[in-house]
Amino acid sequence: MPKDHYVQRALMKFWGRWIPARNTWEGEAWCFDFKARTLVKRSTRDLFARESLHSNEVETKLNRLIERPLSKFLQAGGFDGGRTLDWTQLQATALAFLIQPARALDGIRRTANVDGLFMMNDETLGWYAQKFLKNNEVGTFTVPETVQLYLPETGWYPFPVVNAKPVPFWGVALPLTTRTVLFAIPKGFELADTELNVASLSNFSIGMGRINQVIVSAATYATHGETLLREKIPELRAEVEARREWFKSHRDDFDRGFKIVGLEPPPMIADFSF
Repeated sequence: MPKDHYVQRALMKFWGRWIPARNTWEGEAWCFDFKARTLVKRSTRDLFARESLHSNEVETKLNRLIERPLSKFLQAGGFDGGRTLDWTQLQATALAFLIQPARALDGIRRTANVDGLFMMNDETLGWYAQKFLKNNEVGTFTVPETVQLYLPETGWYPFPVVNAKPVPFWGVALPLTTRTVLFAIPKGFELADTELNVASLSNFSIGMGRINQVIVSAATYATHGETLLREKIPELRAEVEARREWFKSHRDDFDRGFKIVGLEPPPMIADFSF
């Protein structure tokens, strides 16, 4: 029986190995399991997938509204490609953020959130996509060639943004390739191209919390040695968890300062409200 993916399979290939002789991707990726502390190679057919996760109708709708136009968006170079993006591609960038948290929960915890969301018709989903794009800054960010991103089991992750302005806030990112993310941040803010933000995007892609038990590592990372990766990945996760707590405490102090003088604190993260 075919499996339904809760992280888009078309994106997973970029974490595999390119085979020039065949002009194609290998179709396998290196995965680290935090619970078993193992690093194994798995086929993308089975990775982040379950049998009968959704109905055929829901799978068709996911492909039509998100997966296919998001692939075209990536082929066009995203927001930085210099091409005019049609509404189906712009809508897909918003729906990817709105649907992916529910999609991940369905796959990891065997719930049925996406089925419920997709009971809405195309017009209603399009309205929510417009609302998301209106209330948030959405863009693509590419890290330098010396940096690569992980792909967490949730398919998305929050990351702290460090800009010149003293207002700390969180962004959310959907990895599209080993170097490019689709990001969303609160309206009126920006994601500065700095070493600190590059490090934040890269490090936090390792995922946080018990829900992210498996992550995908770029094939080029695996060539550094399996033993090294098995040691370093848990260390990086621990550093990221500690950084999250520090950032949360810093933001709490910032919010209290605003409220003391009777002001409403600025938004802390992108608006995901339905």
